[in-house]
Amino acid sequence: MIQFFIDRIKNSIFFKIFMVLMVLSFGIWGIGDVITPTLDPTILIKTDNVEVRAEELQRRLDVETRRLRESLGQSLPAPSIRSVLVNNIVGQMKQEVSLNVAAAEFGVTASLNLVRAQIEREGLFADESGKFSQLAFMRVLADNQLTEQGFIADVQSDMTQQLLTRSVAAGAKAPQAMVNQLFTFRDETRIADTLLVPSDGLVPPNPATDDDIKKTYEDNISSFTAPEYRNVEAVVLLGPDLVPADSISEDAIRAFYDEGSNRYRIKEQRRISQLLFETKEAAAAARALMAPGDGLMAIAGKAKVDPPVDLGERPVDDAVLAGFGEAINMPTGQISEPIESALGWHLIEVLGVVPEAVTPYEQVRDEIRGSLAQDKAFDALADTSVRLEDEIGSGNSLEDAAKAVGGRFVSIPATDRSGLDPSGVTIETIIEREKFLSAAFGAAQNIESPVLEVEGGYFIVKVTGITPPTPKPIETVRPEIAKLWERQTKLAEAGKIAEKAAADIGSGSYSAAAEADKRMSYGQLGPITRFGESRNLSYIIDSKRVSPDLLERLFMANVGDVVTAPVLNGHVIARLKEIVPARAEGESAAAPMQISGSVRMAMQQDLLAQFTRAAEDRYPVTVNQQVIDDLLAVRN
Repeated sequence: MIQFFIDRIKNSIFFKIFMVLMVLSFGIWGIGDVITPTLDPTILIKTDNVEVRAEELQRRLDVETRRLRESLGQSLPAPSIRSVLVNNIVGQMKQEVSLNVAAAEFGVTASLNLVRAQIEREGLFADESGKFSQLAFMRVLADNQLTEQGFIADVQSDMTQQLLTRSVAAGAKAPQAMVNQLFTFRDETRIADTLLVPSDGLVPPNPATDDDIKKTYEDNISSFTAPEYRNVEAVVLLGPDLVPADSISEDAIRAFYDEGSNRYRIKEQRRISQLLFETKEAAAAARALMAPGDGLMAIAGKAKVDPPVDLGERPVDDAVLAGFGEAINMPTGQISEPIESALGWHLIEVLGVVPEAVTPYEQVRDEIRGSLAQDKAFDALADTSVRLEDEIGSGNSLEDAAKAVGGRFVSIPATDRSGLDPSGVTIETIIEREKFLSAAFGAAQNIESPVLEVEGGYFIVKVTGITPPTPKPIETVRPEIAKLWERQTKLAEAGKIAEKAAADIGSGSYSAAAEADKRMSYGQLGPITRFGESRNLSYIIDSKRVSPDLLERLFMANVGDVVTAPVLNGHVIARLKEIVPARAEGESAAAPMQISGSVRMAMQQDLLAQFTRAAEDRYPVTVNQQVIDDLLAVRN
């Protein structure tokens, strides 16, 4: 449940609780608890006075799986990903149980009034006017397979844990001495006079000789080496290949429609309006003001409460209406007696009824055809993958095996790890390129891989040949070598000019030196931090004059020292002009507070991790591993 709200309520207590629990999970990972063989198979986690049922793991896994499908666009996560999801969810549930038991021992709890107030303040459940909307509330619960009572219990548990962990972390403070040192280090800036010697405008003193070309080639051999190439064969099994949609007969489609007619029956819908009150007495008093013919709008006016909320047209079995019980079956125009829920007391009115209807066969025929083909393809893929293994096990080639089972045979004469052939053209893999290439470059030569799962099907690869990384003949890459030699020579020449200029200028004027030697240009660098940033918004750093080497040397220098260092396309001479201590003013005014907050948060995380480890040691839980194994077995 918590995971669902991350992207929607980042500023809410739910998000803060989630972050606390996730921080704790880094300190206490795993599910290594005692496994009791005789534990009730419907119980996942158990302590002396708390039990968590297996259905809760199923529900959370369904929600997480759906979210993963939506984000990745896949039908189902791979078994390995599902296993990670289950383990993460169980780990989180363990932590929740241990913290709740600790909270109970310490007498910490969130009252239902506090929980209700928090839910009503939550923007996720607000209508267009910004007020709490039960319609939005129930929709969110339905989307996440939650009941109203279950959700409120979860929120109460989360708020209780937050109250407990907040008290643990409240004492964390950032030592001022540490903050000062960090601020001094981070925000100190330096100013230097610089001369840039760009290499682009320089000319090598001599043309490249054969020896120069050979040495450059040998010193940079990796740059002139062709990557490893592999000859790959594969068999790909895809559902639409095995069961095309047009293979589904009209009779089968009609039979499916007739047998599952309930699927295409739009159930009776009722349009419900409601008023919400804090107490039964308030609801009854408002209803007592009703005159013949009055609806909820009139009652609201007489009781001087907010207008009723229209819940819209909803099926009679909808989760939003479930809490109202039989009252939804009232005739239109009647007002219910007060109805209790965890959020208060309701008066409801049936504004209208939409009779049951049936979707015509012609309207859903193509949808059914596709669904039947997909279902048959799912079964066919499993059977065909077994047949494919049998065909290969019998000694048949991949091409013959593909023909025998109706799969696609793929032959790739040569590909590198990035999926390019020797001419630089992207190869065609039919299925997910990354997974295909990973299998191809992880396989041994002349040995068929096992059947591997991919979205919508399966595949097998076989590497029939491997060409190891091979240096390209020097004559075929001579132009590239010559360019590299020229660039390196120009950079070296720029370095010589910079070193000589630094010695010649001494304490003289850098701007005058630039006027005298047009190969150099003058510029002031800074104020700049050791991380290459400016603390002055009006100053734009000249990136051509900065490099990690230069910054490292500049921040080790004293005022008046001269340093030289290579930059991207040249060399820089820098004379340190001024050291500007960190000051909490201007753009840096808020920096100490930010650093203090970061240090305090890190200390809080450490405290919370230690507290949760202690809670799990003090209040151990029993995890029924069989529930986890059974769930993964069914899902796989």
